[in-house]
Amino acid sequence: MSTYCPSQLERESTDKPWGLTPRQLTQRSRVRETYLLPCNILQSVWRVTAVGGVYYTVKGISPIIAAVLLTGFTVSVAVVTAPFYTDTLESSQEGVEDRQDDLLDSTSARLDILDVVYNTQDGFLNLTIQNNGETELTNFSVTGFADSPVQEQFTEPLDTNEITTFTMATPGTGNVDRVEVASQQFSAMDVIDLKDLAAGTPPPTPEGITIN
Repeated sequence: MSTYCPSQLERESTDKPWGLTPRQLTQRSRVRETYLLPCNILQSVWRVTAVGGVYYTVKGISPIIAAVLLTGFTVSVAVVTAPFYTDTLESSQEGVEDRQDDLLDSTSARLDILDVVYNTQDGFLNLTIQNNGETELTNFSVTGFADSPVQEQFTEPLDTNEITTFTMATPGTGNVDRVEVASQQFSAMDVIDLKDLAAGTPPPTPEGITIN
């Protein structure tokens, strides 16, 4: 088969129905042969269809040009979407690291009650606690259990090995027989039963700890 350029084929066509689409041509006549004839590697490819012995040409896109366009489109999409995926990946990594840090802090958190002073006449309770863990604690809740339980919140932070005293009013609650302190940050808590303590005898202070 000889390779023709469209100009040669058009000159040899004797009855070219202008305005008809290739689909209309195939509906009117029986298609005998179809060829892809490149005139030049840098030019477009022409689709040549023989209908009833007459050649008709329909211009297409060169595979090389199509590949270049597809590559350019892919690169453009990658450039546009890369920052979004980068930020999403970094945010996910930071979230995982934060959860790991919180888990380690939770396992190393510890809170102990050192002393309780409960004045039933004046209606107040002093609670001395110590952070014996390896992470800072904050957001404390102190609960006194009695006929009518009473609770109070304390937001001051408590660093590792630091000691502090919370004072809580307990008017009209009845006799408090149990006290609970908890850090809502890492679920560290301690409970003391006042019925088990001798009057005027606070729990012993650990060695090396000074209470100001």
